[in-house]
Amino acid sequence: MKESEYRISADRTAASKKGSDSKRRMVSSKDGQINKIIQPSSNSAECSAAGGGSSVHRIFEAPAPTRKDKGRAAEEAAALYLQSKGWEITERNWSCRSGELDLIAFKGETILFVEVRSRSGTGFGLPAESIDNRKMIKVRRTAEIYLQRFGLLDRHIRFDVIAVMLDRNLQIRSLDHIEEAF
Repeated sequence: MKESEYRISADRTAASKKGSDSKRRMVSSKDGQINKIIQPSSNSAECSAAGGGSSVHRIFEAPAPTRKDKGRAAEEAAALYLQSKGWEITERNWSCRSGELDLIAFKGETILFVEVRSRSGTGFGLPAESIDNRKMIKVRRTAEIYLQRFGLLDRHIRFDVIAVMLDRNLQIRSLDHIEEAF
């Protein structure tokens, strides 16, 4: 993000409670998400080393999104996409002993089992490339258990993959829907 897109606000609440003049500033993007917290340093050696009394600030970056956060964001984007295409999402993260199904959707007599994959960079390949033969077998086995458990063996089924590329702020860069992926 460009520097001009950040808003800096002073938080004097902590300073007034302690009776000191120290300020804590939060740097947030236009959408209001806090990206950094800047605190003046209390170390006098750091202040004097910086040029005789000028304050030195420590910058604490907001924690990066966790793997769970990324997965949740990708699954939510996939669910919204499928709903926009007329699918009714009936299950999210349905699991049993054999595995987990990310999304299960219905449209007419068709049941859709969706494997959602996400990446925030291409250093380890594209999201869809991460589905290997072992994963396909596991998803099929778990789907079979789902169909048996709910008496849906007579329905037409389909296995799709939705590959989502995310940026650092969990915003969707791209979403690819691969129908009948396996």
